[in-house]
Amino acid sequence: MTVARRFLPDQRHSITRRCARRCFFLKPTPFVVQTLLYCLGVALKDNPLIALHGFLAEANHIHVVVHDLSGPDDVSQLSSFMRRFDSLVARALNTYYGRGENFWAPGSYDNCEIWNQASLESQLLYLWLNPVRDGLVPRPESWPGAKFLPEDFGTQVVIEKPEGAFFGGRGREKRAPTDPFALEHWTAELAREEERALEQGRERDLERKLKGKGLSTKRRRALERQRRNRVRGKQKARLPSPRSGPSALPDEVTIEIVRPEGYEGWSIERVRAHFRALLEAEIELVHEERREQGKTHYMGVEAVLAQDARDSAGSTWPTFARNPRIACKGDRVARFAILEELVAWRIRYRLAWVARKAGDLEVAFPLGTFLLRRDHQVQIRGATDPPRAAA
Repeated sequence: MTVARRFLPDQRHSITRRCARRCFFLKPTPFVVQTLLYCLGVALKDNPLIALHGFLAEANHIHVVVHDLSGPDDVSQLSSFMRRFDSLVARALNTYYGRGENFWAPGSYDNCEIWNQASLESQLLYLWLNPVRDGLVPRPESWPGAKFLPEDFGTQVVIEKPEGAFFGGRGREKRAPTDPFALEHWTAELAREEERALEQGRERDLERKLKGKGLSTKRRRALERQRRNRVRGKQKARLPSPRSGPSALPDEVTIEIVRPEGYEGWSIERVRAHFRALLEAEIELVHEERREQGKTHYMGVEAVLAQDARDSAGSTWPTFARNPRIACKGDRVARFAILEELVAWRIRYRLAWVARKAGDLEVAFPLGTFLLRRDHQVQIRGATDPPRAAA
């Protein structure tokens, strides 16, 4: 029996994703919170083999802890789940802020596999304590953003579709953003565009006059409209009203926060109390660490909400710090064995990929192959290889 079989995990994952340029696009306004939870619910509904254990969104990144329930004969839905969530959030909030281009920072997707109960508890505590460690609020309950705490285990939450949210399809070419900061910037930009158009019109009029030509009919009509607008006091640029096309998305979704694996024999009250006790002890440790560092002040919810979502948390230079792929707390031997098997898996995958590229369409890929298995139905070896999460 291989090492990978002896240490086969329950496919639990701790995932993070960061906004582009570390901007505060996830600032916890009511619309953003509802949008995040709705998108999370849609992604879970479309990928029923993903069970949610924890979720928390700070102003510029998210944390998710999930359990992949797919078996050896299933194609993992983890990638599909994150793609669905990320794309819905990007469409809705890009429209909300009146912006385009990347919403999420390229390369910021980070997935750490959880291989034992100690690591599971540690990852959940890290998720819940993030706003406290970052000096935003003194307790997790004080954070107004989208989150689920220990008391939410075993519960279901119904989230309605955010009114006016745009999740894709055709819309107006110029649609006013909803965020107050973005709306002010967008309105000023419209006024500048109008002034540039007027200036270009005046330049064309002068050019035609120098050539001994009169105004065209189209130009005379445009000038007449401008004159009427000035007379009526309507020179200010009018904002197009938001308009959404038909959508196939549900009017509401249900999110279930599932108790973690390994606590099936406990009552749900005991599970909640257990994780709450761990969280309270960790909160005291974080407060003590901050006091020792001379950090006694917390930013506070009011200051967080007063930030412009387009501002950045700081530099985007890489830290070159360790980025773990395996969480196996308290078992150093198992961790190194898992990492060795992961390296061996990547070698076997690469060899199969090279063989297929050379023309061998019958080559078998190791268990864990995702994209080629889903889209090209390549052959997969038996379950003696590392789990597909290792990909």
